[in-house]
Amino acid sequence: MPVLLSFVNDLFAEMGQHARRPDDFKYDADDRFPVDVAAVSPKPRSGEGGPLPAVATPEDARGRALGVITGSDSDECAAAVAAEIGRILREETVRDKQTGIARAATAGDIGILFRSRASHREFERALDAAGIPAYVYKGLGFFDADEIKDLSALIRFLANPSSDLRAAAFLRSRFVRLSDTALSRLRDNAPAGQGAAPGLAAALTAPDPPDALATLPDDDRAALELARRHVPAWLARVDRIPPADLIEQLIPESAYAYELRGGRRHQAWENVKKMRGLIRRIQNRGYATLARIADHLDSLTAGDESNAVLEALDAVNLMTVHASKGLEFPIVFVVNLAKGASGFPKPVRVSGDEVSVGPFVSEIDEEERFREREETKRLMYVALTRARDRLYLGTVLKDGQFAMGRGGLGEVLPDSLRGLFGRAGQEPGDSIEWTAQSGRTYQFKICRNAGPTVAPNIGSDRSVETRPDVFAPLTDPQAVPRVAIAESGLDWAMLAAQPEVAGLLESGECIRQLAFSYLTGGRLVRGTIDGLVQQPDGSIVVFAGTSGAASPQDSVLLDLYVGAAREMFPGVAVTGRLVYVG
Repeated sequence: MPVLLSFVNDLFAEMGQHARRPDDFKYDADDRFPVDVAAVSPKPRSGEGGPLPAVATPEDARGRALGVITGSDSDECAAAVAAEIGRILREETVRDKQTGIARAATAGDIGILFRSRASHREFERALDAAGIPAYVYKGLGFFDADEIKDLSALIRFLANPSSDLRAAAFLRSRFVRLSDTALSRLRDNAPAGQGAAPGLAAALTAPDPPDALATLPDDDRAALELARRHVPAWLARVDRIPPADLIEQLIPESAYAYELRGGRRHQAWENVKKMRGLIRRIQNRGYATLARIADHLDSLTAGDESNAVLEALDAVNLMTVHASKGLEFPIVFVVNLAKGASGFPKPVRVSGDEVSVGPFVSEIDEEERFREREETKRLMYVALTRARDRLYLGTVLKDGQFAMGRGGLGEVLPDSLRGLFGRAGQEPGDSIEWTAQSGRTYQFKICRNAGPTVAPNIGSDRSVETRPDVFAPLTDPQAVPRVAIAESGLDWAMLAAQPEVAGLLESGECIRQLAFSYLTGGRLVRGTIDGLVQQPDGSIVVFAGTSGAASPQDSVLLDLYVGAAREMFPGVAVTGRLVYVG
């Protein structure tokens, strides 16, 4: 797009004109994009009689090559971005990169870029509310995603159901959806002397419902009653089922798929799948309980796992400018221009022989600040040149003005362009002009949030109802089949009272209810040996209890117990006995 290329040329020529050192940002004649002169329309410069070379803003379909978006806070700015994207998807076309022919714009044609890793949440929510599919790219927000917080809360609670703090997180998760009001009432009506969130664990696990249950709003009361009916059964499975398999069972049982509806459902589905895979990998590394998995998840940071990358998916791309290097989109929104990214300076700064302490600003501080600005100019160049056809610039205004934060992308913009944002927030029209030092004038479309966004028609095949069940158990073609052996269910006291068992117990050291995993015949068999006695000569006797009439399966079970014991005690003589009770 000639207009866009000309704007980039003029903007960065202005930003690089004061370069004074070899490593400063420069934008010389050799750096400029070639612009088709035929696409440049002459337009008189304001206040002068003769025409000067100026760039008009020919329409690209119904849109313009440049746009500006402002808001009084991040949510308002994000809503305006979502509204404009919704309009683009309903009305606009873009040039196909391969053919150059105009085609309908799709969500995958759009990128939203920002400098700070923490900047995507408002835009993700706004797009979700507008029914526009989106995904967060490379390393952003995996452990901050709602679905991952939900699963982490579930795992941490199941690992320690007596913790009121973990119970609070689980109750607030979308597995239960208890409101803050309900949590407050449960806490305030709990017995005194309990922890930071007293009574919340008991509200889920105690035999009797909490006294505050009757005072809760109807939806909260129904949610808590439903959780109380199901949670005890979930907890009963914790020590009987491997953690990954337990999570595989609970997700569909809890109808969690309903919580993943909305514009970002594709990202949510894939994040849940990735979390399930992460849990299974931890489990496959060795002995892993839910408590160990919960501790491992607590030790991870946002940088340890990235959001699942969705290949060939038609969704708006949210990413940092750094992650966008090498990519290109027909339409790009560069947002949060005024948001700082550098944070507070370190209390003690050392460079060579110089030291700066506290608020004192030395020459090394000034030099570091200058280097940061030059790097920000390069980053701004990367951001703006990701756009192929159309570019939008967005920022939050403070008291109607562009208020720069240290390290923000907008910190390096010319004063005249920063002033454009303040004027855009005040002028009633739908367009505004900016004149570069070259004398060329550029027209920007002013985008505002006009209320609830009408969801674009993205096809009925994207609905949650028609999506395949991605919560089906994960398959591994190299995995060894696992077989669980049912326990006898006999009470130990009844088993130990049998004469032959009592004699064995007196003859040596006994281990009862010994869990095992045993690879045999290409299968991984899991179960629990009823009892094992090591006699004075070192030999081992394994016994399996059974009730009722004798069955051929009894001998099969005993053989598995003996085989498992021989694996656990290599080189030791192991024999087995069947014990019939009743």
